[in-house]
Amino acid sequence: MIKRPQAIRTVLGDDGRIKATVCTLHPGPQTDHTQLPSPPEVGVPQAFSGPFEVAVGPEAGPQQIRAWGPGLEGGIVGKPPTFVVESIGSDVGVLGFAIEGPSQAKIECEDQNDGSCDVSYWPTEPGEYAVHVTCDEEDIEHSPFMAHIVPDNNANDPDKVQAYGPGLEKSGCLVNQPAEFTVNAKEAGKGPLKITAQDAEGLPVEVKVRSKGDGLYSCSYTPTSPLKHTVAVAWGGVSVPNSPFR
Repeated sequence: MIKRPQAIRTVLGDDGRIKATVCTLHPGPQTDHTQLPSPPEVGVPQAFSGPFEVAVGPEAGPQQIRAWGPGLEGGIVGKPPTFVVESIGSDVGVLGFAIEGPSQAKIECEDQNDGSCDVSYWPTEPGEYAVHVTCDEEDIEHSPFMAHIVPDNNANDPDKVQAYGPGLEKSGCLVNQPAEFTVNAKEAGKGPLKITAQDAEGLPVEVKVRSKGDGLYSCSYTPTSPLKHTVAVAWGGVSVPNSPFR
């Protein structure tokens, strides 16, 4: 559960440049959306914006957290890569994020109040970025994730993609029954479309996608258990509006 930050401090490296912006969190009123201030210096090689620490419980280990989503694989300059972080069990610890790469990258974290949060970061230069997800200051499994950020060539506009339908609603899906939804990317450029899904236990869920032509896609998945399912929809490697869907 995300808590309101009580103190923000800047850490400087030996050369006097900003190395990290650290947000220390203590128990306090809950907030739905917490954002770090934008770092004042851009373009410093191997710079950090983070770690952004989220207090989610005592006594954690790297195995207590999992992270997945398109923002851990790549993205486009000027369009925030987004990924999902989920806790496993109730005793998790302190969650942190840090970004290494050609530019400093502001980090945003939004608590979903269900044991998960959506994380976005804002790279301002193309290149390889190492995305660290830590629990009690230790990298979780597979962290750091290497994300390839490419220049914006104006070939894609993920903000113009619409994803909708009963399969993306918070309620109404039935176990062992297809959950259907539509993706409309008529005015969004070349793509491609990529959809990934997981259930609350971290198991992948197959999503069937059928192109109907002219940028329209018919999609479906079949829940096999009465658990929360999370569906991440990306266009050209960038999350579309309202993605991920729970």
